[in-house]
Amino acid sequence: MAKRSEVWKHFEKHGEEAKCLICKKNVSCKGSTTTGLRNHLLIHNIQLGLNHISDNEPPSKKHSTQSLLPLFSKKQSLDEVIARLAAEDCFSYLKISQSKFIRSSLQEKGFTPIPDHSTVSRMVLRYANHVKGVITSQLQFLLANGKRMSVYLDEYTSIQNKRYMNVNIHSINNFWNPGMKRIYGKMPAEKVLELLERILIEFYIELQKHIVSITCDGAPVMVKMGRPSNIHQQLCLAHGVHLAVVAVLYSKNRIPIYDEGTDEEPIGTSQIQSTISDSYNDALGGAEDTEGESIFSDEDDGEIDEDMFIPPLKINIETVIVKFRNIVRIFRKPH
Repeated sequence: MAKRSEVWKHFEKHGEEAKCLICKKNVSCKGSTTTGLRNHLLIHNIQLGLNHISDNEPPSKKHSTQSLLPLFSKKQSLDEVIARLAAEDCFSYLKISQSKFIRSSLQEKGFTPIPDHSTVSRMVLRYANHVKGVITSQLQFLLANGKRMSVYLDEYTSIQNKRYMNVNIHSINNFWNPGMKRIYGKMPAEKVLELLERILIEFYIELQKHIVSITCDGAPVMVKMGRPSNIHQQLCLAHGVHLAVVAVLYSKNRIPIYDEGTDEEPIGTSQIQSTISDSYNDALGGAEDTEGESIFSDEDDGEIDEDMFIPPLKINIETVIVKFRNIVRIFRKPH
């Protein structure tokens, strides 16, 4: 009679699935294969040997066999390799499927060549679901042992000007990134809280039950989000220090700058508006609109508030004329 594998000490078999006795998750075991079960036990820091090693064997044989265990347990799957090429190295699905170097490298590692980019897409999504399952198992294992989590969230804008919500889940000794969720349209505080709850529930985490603290930046929408959640909210100190440094180094000087040695008064708002209007009309050669009025009419005087802050000006008209003439010479040069 064949000896029953020791992996079944941690699982209860039900047809083509086995239920983990630790986290109660069902793991596929089609054809009585135990590879998936062994990989699942690695999540719980349980590593089973490939073969039983007798104490009577020579030390050299023991060492050589045991040294191979990490190689087998850490061997990457094709899905993982493809997913890392896409996520970490930013290769497109089409580039991965068409690159001769990538295809030959995968063949040298013993992997099957990639047929097309649609297959690459399915492999990336399949591995993403696998990673999501691993994260869920780890989080549920901690929650089952009475542990609680805290979350950190922040809004992220990509170089394509697409907005995302990034969430990190923290425990005492570890943290997980469940991925970023795309943001569409406005993002008020209520919508931020709703999106956070939706992200957590994908990993079977309840905000009010399993989360003890929320950390975020000092944006008003984030501060407002923490009020109805009834959870301790901690504003990020790094953001606070950054804002303080910016406020000190780049504070706006609202004192008008002018030469103290002269009797000239600081340039006022009405004077700046009048100067701009006259200069613009002169540049257009006294152009008038269809009604025979100046482009800058007196009716526009009330549109600028006298108390509005105008950046301090220190005009040197000669420098402006020299720069303007240099620009004109550039365009007058024959091509």
